[in-house]
Amino acid sequence: MARLKTIVVRATARTRRRLTKALFPSRIRSPWAALAFDAVKLGLEAQHVIALRIAKIASGHRESSAEVKRMIAEKPPAFAKAQTQMTIALSQGAKEHVAARKAVRILTKTVRANRRRLTRG
Repeated sequence: MARLKTIVVRATARTRRRLTKALFPSRIRSPWAALAFDAVKLGLEAQHVIALRIAKIASGHRESSAEVKRMIAEKPPAFAKAQTQMTIALSQGAKEHVAARKAVRILTKTVRANRRRLTRG
């Protein structure tokens, strides 16, 4: 098992996700527990993005002022989109956990896009 964990750690991000899903399948059956797990993952990924942004700003990178503006400007549209999708889902009769999961997915996509952008350059 230790060897498998070493392989997962050394792999690229995309390969790591595939290996993790294959080696450690999710056993969460409750939709609310799955939602809570996704929310925790979102929080951890957001912390990673915050650390990357702080490092970029603290380093005095030439694009740090643009990063500060982007950091502030991107939040309202992301939350508005998540709230809109949640409202649409609820108005169509979806269960609460399904609507909440849609919102978490939208925010996760935004956070992952930021992480990819910040780790690229």
